[in-house]
Amino acid sequence: MSLPASPRESARWRSRTGPLGLHLFNRVTGTNVLLDEVRCPVEGWSRAPRSLSIALLDACDLSCSFCYAPKTVNRLGAAEVLAWTRELSENGTFNIGFGGGEPTLHPDFARICRDISVETGVAVSFTTHGYHLPKVAGSLHGSVNFIRVSMDGVGPTYERIRRRPFDQFLAALQVALTVSPVGVNYVVNADTLSELDDAADLVLRLGVRELLLLPQMDGGVPSLSAEHAARLSSWVAENHRHVPVRVSAMAMGLLGEDVPVLPVDEPDSRRQYLHIDAARTLKTCSHASSGYQIAAGESIMDAIDKILRSTQ
Repeated sequence: MSLPASPRESARWRSRTGPLGLHLFNRVTGTNVLLDEVRCPVEGWSRAPRSLSIALLDACDLSCSFCYAPKTVNRLGAAEVLAWTRELSENGTFNIGFGGGEPTLHPDFARICRDISVETGVAVSFTTHGYHLPKVAGSLHGSVNFIRVSMDGVGPTYERIRRRPFDQFLAALQVALTVSPVGVNYVVNADTLSELDDAADLVLRLGVRELLLLPQMDGGVPSLSAEHAARLSSWVAENHRHVPVRVSAMAMGLLGEDVPVLPVDEPDSRRQYLHIDAARTLKTCSHASSGYQIAAGESIMDAIDKILRSTQ
């Protein structure tokens, strides 16, 4: 493997160390390279998680029945989010993923994305229902590396769940594709499972990068019945070769060892992913009921060290 030689190209490559070796990442192309022959001593492992999700606010202008996000007035400040991201960038984080609530409702959303893109080496992604993208897309060009658009069912099923016209969703998805590579997040439940073929056809037709399947959660655990989990497992096994399909880490235990899902994580998965909610609580995952409350002005790395020690 030969990495780009020019300073500008080389600056796009970031590295982190861990139990699996030396991990390289290019935020522009999304390329990941793992050099597993490189042995890294424990004391030299990257302190920050590979990815961190941040709920910028709890507000959302949709009311999907299965949504687990709280509906409060909590909202994070732009300066604090940027300070956290600078620190995370210096300690090995590759990606910040914004969510909520609906992140595009944050009044400083575009500025937050721009400042992170300019001042750090971290890739920026966000998850959205898509309806405000036509208004903000112009200010996001060059600042966002990946957009995840939520789609639950196709056509009438989507409209019943989301209470919005499916044509309007498709228009928003087309706008997203003009900004950055796009993935579709698809909640799998009894209503949407039967429409996976239609969802896959849409992804392939529009050039969406991936179809991320998210089994519906209830109390932090997947709520699919055994029958529906088996059907999902069979569908993934049959379609993964021609559809860019991935399955959420929370669902890996549902599908069995023979079903291809996410790439293998580091043995200590807490070094891979953490979450900060809109109330400034650091959690081991977005579904966790509790976590560590980050104090005003506190170093995010100090907070991460504390929550990792408390869960050992």
